Amino acid sequence: MKVSHLGTLILLLALLIPVTRALQPGGQPHVRVRVTDAYGNPVSAKKITLTADGASSEVPQEKPFSTKYGRYILEVRVPGFSNATESVLIDQPEQILAVAMKLGSMEAPAPRCSIVGHVVPGDAALRIRSTLLFGSYYADVPIAPDGSFAFRNLECGDYMLIAMGGKECLGTRTARATVIGARADIQLTSLSGGCVSVGQ
Repeated sequence: MKVSHLGTLILLLALLIPVTRALQPGGQPHVRVRVTDAYGNPVSAKKITLTADGASSEVPQEKPFSTKYGRYILEVRVPGFSNATESVLIDQPEQILAVAMKLGSMEAPAPRCSIVGHVVPGDAALRIRSTLLFGSYYADVPIAPDGSFAFRNLECGDYMLIAMGGKECLGTRTARATVIGARADIQLTSLSGGCVSVGQ
């Protein structure tokens, strides 16, 4: 039996339309909210709220839910922690919104922590960036002529340190910010870029 060109075209379109729709961002994304402390330990939220265009809705913790693409205000309340309010962009079909809670200051101010160290060779990198692994905070500090650097007044927690050159990443390592000042030296093994992970 012969199939006309028109019939073949109609058949191909019928097969492609569902695939095309699946690839388009028109469907609703599936989102989960993950709540931890600054060290990545899960904590139980009392209330989680998403707000967009003046409309708020309470959403579950660690359970997938559907919503629309766009920018939202995410508010999280956990007993014993300061309330977290963050601007979040939902732009992935499957997305996790990770929120790291900060200790509350009901009884005493939350402790401030620091990370200090040296980059070897000292003149290879221009700055060091610290990024909170369980949170959205990051900061850049310069490297002194002797290769030393210091991050002060940090939220206590785990950080990724990134040694930056002029236009490239030269090395990374993780470090935990502590009250007494954690030591985190970075020995660069490659000066041509590529963000080589260095030893602890």
